[in-house]
Amino acid sequence: MSASSTLTNNLLSFVNQTFLQELIQELPVVVFAISPNQTITCWNKECERTLGYSSKEIQDTTILTKNLFGHTPIVKSITEAWDNPNTTLPYRYWEGEIKAKDGSVRYLSVNYHVRNNFVLEGLHLWCIGTDLTDKVQGQRIMQVNQERLSLVTKAAKIGFWDWNAHTNEVYYSQECFDIMGYKCDEFSHAYEKWLEFIHPEDRTRVQNKVRDCLHTKCDFYTELRFKAQNGNYIWLFLQANVFEWDAQNKAVRIVGIISDITLRKRTEQDLQEALAKVEELKESLVEENLQLKQELQESFRYEDIISISDTYKKVLRQVEQVAPTDATVLVLGETGTGKSLIANTIHRLSSRVNQPLIKVNCAALPANLIESELFGYEKGAFTGAYTKKIGRFELADKGTIFLDEIGDLPMELQAKLLRVLQEGEFEPLGGNRTHKVDVRIIAATNRNLEELVQKGSFRADLYYRLNVFPIVNPPLRERKEDIPLLVKYFVNKYNAKTKKQITVIPKKTLQQLESYNWPGNIRELKNTIERAIVLSTSTKLEMDAWFQNPANTISTDVSSDIVFDTLEEHERKHILEALKRTEGRVTGPRGAGKLLGINDKTLQSRMRKLGINRLNEFK
Repeated sequence: MSASSTLTNNLLSFVNQTFLQELIQELPVVVFAISPNQTITCWNKECERTLGYSSKEIQDTTILTKNLFGHTPIVKSITEAWDNPNTTLPYRYWEGEIKAKDGSVRYLSVNYHVRNNFVLEGLHLWCIGTDLTDKVQGQRIMQVNQERLSLVTKAAKIGFWDWNAHTNEVYYSQECFDIMGYKCDEFSHAYEKWLEFIHPEDRTRVQNKVRDCLHTKCDFYTELRFKAQNGNYIWLFLQANVFEWDAQNKAVRIVGIISDITLRKRTEQDLQEALAKVEELKESLVEENLQLKQELQESFRYEDIISISDTYKKVLRQVEQVAPTDATVLVLGETGTGKSLIANTIHRLSSRVNQPLIKVNCAALPANLIESELFGYEKGAFTGAYTKKIGRFELADKGTIFLDEIGDLPMELQAKLLRVLQEGEFEPLGGNRTHKVDVRIIAATNRNLEELVQKGSFRADLYYRLNVFPIVNPPLRERKEDIPLLVKYFVNKYNAKTKKQITVIPKKTLQQLESYNWPGNIRELKNTIERAIVLSTSTKLEMDAWFQNPANTISTDVSSDIVFDTLEEHERKHILEALKRTEGRVTGPRGAGKLLGINDKTLQSRMRKLGINRLNEFK
């Protein structure tokens, strides 16, 4: 062989050796070589990344120097490989732990073989491995999680099941059998057989949910009754989701859990029975507690307002405008026009609907009690105050308070009410701690507050604070087109109350009612209809001589020199006439209030204003 040929071969050998060395360095697997004296002679970059030792640190050290392999079987295998360095033997395999430079343990799978190649001169034990650390750790974590899941499901008494829709076979965990009360060999693993144990009333629903789950691949859950081994039905909670699809994207496996909810269902039933008993107890409470509960929980439908009047529609539009806000509302109108119903509707349409609506009639409460009723009092505030009393404002916190007959509020309490309006705070009677409240105020009156302000009996600043959004409730005489509707409503209402069957309302009767002026407004109309139903002897509403229509008594021959009574004088005479007929009786079913069709407390307030003293007048 010529010198040039030898040189060429040497050059090619060098190029091949260099290429292989570079290739080994860049391979994404662990590659290292061990010489016959167990010295590490090759250490690629993946070895550096995996075990942390650089090639300079590891070069010319033995496999025992760095204690890489410890006393693992690979050390013995390497020794045995050099004892029989047969290059024709196949690659051997080892899998185990190797200690890295930072002290951590890496898990490698290594194929090794004694051979000679261009990279290193002479025989070397070449090792090619893969870092399985992440995989092994993941498997270990999965195993731990599975063990934990098994313990949790066992402790929580949750069963796992797996249904193969192709084979129709259902796998049940041991917890499933424990819950259902069967042994593995006592229970069929076919889906149809499982359905047979479901209560007939629940079976179709469960089948539909399973079918929908297969078609839509959506999770589902349901509750069902299942026939246990002892023949009794237990309640099960079933939850499932699609776990596997075939090549046509059809669901083939559904997995899920079951749990025994029989105890929960029994508890719910017991709770319902207990609630029913609570309802019975609530109905047997004393009248005072019942009234307070009704005030706190009272709610009204918007349909309770009966009207086709354009005049009243304007009022309803105002109600719709102000209800969603927290603005203070002042409802003005004559007695009996339904100012309380306006307040109820505003509260019902407001954001405070789920909070209490507390009502206070300022005219009905004695002057010496109204402060304690509104603001409450502390224990020991006065003689007889043995316990603390919560006032109406505190009860109405977060809700609404309706102050009816606000014009009758004593002057000394108006400043305290003004403070609540301005600052949202007050002190109970006998207390020194300030109470903060968030209350919407709706006030109502049948009096002219501007005149009261001019007379000095009502604070001007309080009037301006109340008069933020005034609503004038029209009297019945200004909405007479509503009378037929109201009459029909009251007839239906009092038919049930009086056990009568009034089905005919004569046209003449309606005309008679429509022509009347109704000074007592809707309240007077209501009482009139109730009385007419009681006195009617047939299915026809009868209005006899007892109903004297003032419109029929007014002469059409009116001369200019007739002197008219003022409205207050006429009202005074009207009340005196009523008291005369009732022999001075004000309240009760035979009192003047009933005859006039107005509230007893309102009548007493009007009598005080008009200076009527029944003891002096009828003694």
